[in-house]
Amino acid sequence: MKILIEPQIYNNEILSSWLIRSSIINGSEPSSWATMIFNDNKFWSKDPDRFIEDEEVHKLVKGCNKSFQELKNMTLEPLYKKIIGNDKLNYKKAWTFIISTGQRGTYRRNGTYFCPLCLKNEKEFSLRREFRLAWNTSCSIHKINLLQKCQKCETNFTPYKITFDEAKPFLCTNCEYDLRESNMKRANEEVYIFQEKLNNAIFNENIDKKFPLIELNLEELFKTLRILLSFLRALMKTNKSTTFLKKLNLEHLKKQLEEIKTSDNFEDMELKAREFYLLLVSRLFSLKIEDIKKIFEELDFTYKLVAKQSTLSSKTIDYITKNLKVNSKNKDVVSTKEITPKSKEEVKILLEELKSCL
Repeated sequence: MKILIEPQIYNNEILSSWLIRSSIINGSEPSSWATMIFNDNKFWSKDPDRFIEDEEVHKLVKGCNKSFQELKNMTLEPLYKKIIGNDKLNYKKAWTFIISTGQRGTYRRNGTYFCPLCLKNEKEFSLRREFRLAWNTSCSIHKINLLQKCQKCETNFTPYKITFDEAKPFLCTNCEYDLRESNMKRANEEVYIFQEKLNNAIFNENIDKKFPLIELNLEELFKTLRILLSFLRALMKTNKSTTFLKKLNLEHLKKQLEEIKTSDNFEDMELKAREFYLLLVSRLFSLKIEDIKKIFEELDFTYKLVAKQSTLSSKTIDYITKNLKVNSKNKDVVSTKEITPKSKEEVKILLEELKSCL
């Protein structure tokens, strides 16, 4: 199918955003629009922003003037390859640092995060790729925290569900509340600065030279960051959390601990919890690597607590944990029962028992 009126691609726009705008401009609605292009009525349940088969991209190329690479670059796949440092993808599994969405049976895991101020109107609204990267808790442009649900009815933001008669992505698809009128919270400045440094690294491959890393490359940066976030989540459940917060001059966050305790992976946490952990890790990333190492040793952290909360590994974490204890407690010596010879009578009884089994 040929797209007659083709919108331009906004800076860092994600694929679904461009497809939704295309459908509106061409007088259609996203659900039927995607079915006509891809011949797939389950297109939106597959999370096309994260990964889309090359065959599907070629179908889209045939109907528009965009190149294969332009369309592919609107997905999260190229960014994920930078993060994990591996060209072999498993689209069926969760991806590190990518916020999961899409349909799982009748359960939708997450709504799409959005900035109310970016939803200008039906032709100029924009959803950007960074909204799906878990270290982003605020809009880079407007410096307000992102939202995920309608504040009136608590329905997940799902703009692909808009209909022809109400083709306005800024309206809640459930109650038609104008999402641009949502209550907005100013971004935490420290978290915002750290977020933008990470965005600059992933999008422009410009890594802050002051980051405490053994090697200054993307793979080392994001693997180290992910390991530290897993470690911090585990640490906040221990009695050493208060002392650690004091070391970072963040003791005022102690009151928030009960509110943000969760067993979720960082990517699946609610925004408030992610913002909390990003503030902690941003303080660590503002230190020199030797200072981090010293804090960990002073607080008697163990190798297991720091390095083994994640399946990932990095040279930076290996260096920091080099002198840490392997276990938090000394293992008790396992007492072994003394083996004594059997008496003649006991041997006879055992032999009779064995014969019955032969």
